[in-house]
Amino acid sequence: ACNSTNTAYTVTIAFSGGDPTSYVVNPMTGTLDTSADPAVFVSDPIPDGVGYSFTISDANQCDSFTVSAPFVDCQCTSTAGTLSAGLIEVCGNGINPPPAYDDSGQVFDGDDTVNFVLYLAPFQAGNVLQVNTQEPSFAFDSTTMTYGTTYRIAAVVGSNQGNGLVDLNDPCLDRSQAVSVVWYAEPTMVLQGDQAVCAGDSATLQVSLTGDSPWELTWTGTDGSTQTITGINSSPFSFNVLPGQPSVTYTISAGNDQNCPAIVSGSATVNVNDPPVVATPVVTFNATNTGYTVCIDISGGDTATYQVNGLAGTFTTATQWCSVEQPCGSSYTLSVDDANGCGPVVVSDGPIVCTCASTAGTMDNTLIEVCGSDQAVGTYDPTLQVLDGNDTLCFILHDGNGLNGVLASAASPAFSYFPALSYETTYYISAVVGDFDGVSCVDFNDPCVDVSAGQPVIFHRRPTATLGQDAAICMGDSTLLTVSFNDSPGPWTIQYTVTGGDTVTVTGITDNPYEFFAAPAATSVYTLIHVSNDYCTGTPSGVAVVTVNEVPTVVGVTETCDNTLTSYTVSFQIVGGDPASYVVLPPGAGTLTTSPPYIFTSDPIPSGNGYFFLVDDASGCGPTVVEKVSHDCGCVSNAGIMSTSLLQLCVGDVATANYAPTTQVMDGNDTLMFVLHTTNTQDLTNTTILAVSSQPVFSFIPGTMTEGVTYYISAVVGDALPNGEVDLDDDCLSVSQAQPVVFHPVPTASISGTSTICEGEEATVTFTLTGNGSSGYRIYFLRDGTPDSLDVQSATYTISEAFAASTTFELTGVMDLATGCSSSASGMASITVNQPLSAGVAIAAPAFCEGEAQLIDLNSLLTGADAGGTWTDLQGNLVPDQFNTAGQEPGQYIFLYKVDSPAPCPDDQEAV
Repeated sequence: ACNSTNTAYTVTIAFSGGDPTSYVVNPMTGTLDTSADPAVFVSDPIPDGVGYSFTISDANQCDSFTVSAPFVDCQCTSTAGTLSAGLIEVCGNGINPPPAYDDSGQVFDGDDTVNFVLYLAPFQAGNVLQVNTQEPSFAFDSTTMTYGTTYRIAAVVGSNQGNGLVDLNDPCLDRSQAVSVVWYAEPTMVLQGDQAVCAGDSATLQVSLTGDSPWELTWTGTDGSTQTITGINSSPFSFNVLPGQPSVTYTISAGNDQNCPAIVSGSATVNVNDPPVVATPVVTFNATNTGYTVCIDISGGDTATYQVNGLAGTFTTATQWCSVEQPCGSSYTLSVDDANGCGPVVVSDGPIVCTCASTAGTMDNTLIEVCGSDQAVGTYDPTLQVLDGNDTLCFILHDGNGLNGVLASAASPAFSYFPALSYETTYYISAVVGDFDGVSCVDFNDPCVDVSAGQPVIFHRRPTATLGQDAAICMGDSTLLTVSFNDSPGPWTIQYTVTGGDTVTVTGITDNPYEFFAAPAATSVYTLIHVSNDYCTGTPSGVAVVTVNEVPTVVGVTETCDNTLTSYTVSFQIVGGDPASYVVLPPGAGTLTTSPPYIFTSDPIPSGNGYFFLVDDASGCGPTVVEKVSHDCGCVSNAGIMSTSLLQLCVGDVATANYAPTTQVMDGNDTLMFVLHTTNTQDLTNTTILAVSSQPVFSFIPGTMTEGVTYYISAVVGDALPNGEVDLDDDCLSVSQAQPVVFHPVPTASISGTSTICEGEEATVTFTLTGNGSSGYRIYFLRDGTPDSLDVQSATYTISEAFAASTTFELTGVMDLATGCSSSASGMASITVNQPLSAGVAIAAPAFCEGEAQLIDLNSLLTGADAGGTWTDLQGNLVPDQFNTAGQEPGQYIFLYKVDSPAPCPDDQEAV
């Protein structure tokens, strides 16, 4: 029985019998009461979790008994209540709001109390940081705790140590589920850094942050502006503001990190500066209109630090600035700013033109066109001309851009072509009035210089024409002669003369080069004598000689066959053209005599073939064609007669065709051979030749021929090749009719089915056959040495029966009943028949009295059992075949007798 605190227990034992006066309990750690029956023993308190063992005996020592237990658990009853769940988050070092504690399930044993603990997981006495005996609330302690760490709050019920605190090492201590609590450091946000910006510009302010990102802050300006910024992930953090007043002070009005509200402080003031303002510049000319000054008035900005750049000048007052004198015709650009740097303000103008009187007269606008180096003279009217005191007049040749495109200048409006100019380009002659340049013409930089409109002028290149190279033609043909012009403009006109002919004029030529046909009847000379275009007469040059050549021709074509009628030659005479360069193509086709008459004789040409020759000379005015489609000298070859009856053989046999040479005819270079081929044809180009022979004898060719397919044997007569075979390309080739031949496959047989069976089971023996098989097969075999045969219709035949004894089949041969082809065969299949073994039948089980000793032969308890088996108990353990009843406990003993039959017969067992 356990005590009230479940920390210890006592054992009570009641017993009787024997001699009560001499009862002994060992160990005697307790009290023994023998005054009544039964006697009672009560042990001293034993600590919880520890076992016990007591042995009881008497003075008779007839027997004793022991009462024991290895372990006794008093089953603690201490139970803590329940804390409300959920994460508690505390900012700063304040006290956490206590979670609700439900003590309805709380159970105390005799000395229990309840405390609330703050600990760092896992729970153990050394990890408890604070204890509260009243409620589950705790304050942050920087000496033992860190911000951002997750702590646990739990209720614990256990033994009271006497001071109201629970003994955390109480083995019956019980702890409620834990509530997580985290203290976070309060974040801070500090804004600082005054600055100045120019009107319209933004300022970048910076705030320093502490705490855990991301942060959120709201800034506010004294101009009423405000903004909330979220998702800030780094410190310091910068943000832009655009002041709405000349001076704005900004503060952080609120903020927080991801856990707590922030402590905000600091401010930043942004002052706004305006740029200077520049009034419209005032330009004043000097008395001679040769120069000017610029003055500007400035306001706004910082008057004390005004700056003007771009021209030299001075401040006449604090707010007015004037430049030094600038030359008329120049431009100006002024840049105005102050020390605040909110400018610059830029003002510019120009060029500034002073009043001028210089005026040039008028040039005629009629186009002037000149050739080559001829001079172009313009027409000038000075009626409107005005010169000031230091002005002069000269003339310029320009590209249309006036003074910006001057190419030459002169005292008069007359100019000639020079290399810097381009022919066929329009230029202009203009009058120029202005200050004298001190050399020969006007100073073009005079701001009062005046240029008249220009009179157009074009310099034309004089044309040249060149007649091209000599040519050679065949009589009756023509050739193209080429005239090349320089880059003068067309259209052009040319004149040329022909030997013994008139002068020819060609006008309106626009092609360069220009080609014209020349077709003289005899060799002639063409001479170019004139060239011109719409503007100028030019320089002609060049002579072309056109040579006229004759065509060689052929007479007396003859064809002569040789005495074997297998080839012939062609001969003919060549006349006309150039005998020194006669040529007959194709090269090497025959011989040509080298002196008159010029006779060509061809090499031998196979009878039945045609010929084609080209006759020409070096002039290339041919060729003259000598040709004929064919010339046949006749054929006499005859291959004789071949039987057309079918030969049927087995693979391995030799086929001899039935050939009769009765009608055979061979010319002088003919020979005879026989061919084995794939199709019934006398055209050997439409079949595949498998073999050739000097005799009509052929065998089956494995890998090339197919069993059961019809092939053909033919006689062939034709020209003999060096290897003794017939030239199948001989034009007089003769092929006889073909005799068909078939090689039937030799049948094969195999046997399978060797197996071992148990008496009474069925086994199969299978014969597998190959061959033609269309009418079946005959199988020859020995059954246990006795010859036997079977006629079967399929390629697979199976004998299936229940064999009474072991049997052997030996394969000896096979015949194909369709073709008569046969072959020997080998192979065996053996059927082994095994007998099953019996474990016998158990006789009636013998019975014995307890303590009766007898040795029993277990084998004698079976009838009809085969020897050689094994004995086991029911658990499968091997036992001897004899059993001794001496010392055995009362009860039934069962043994198994097992025999292992030869496979595949089943094993057997019997129980006794």
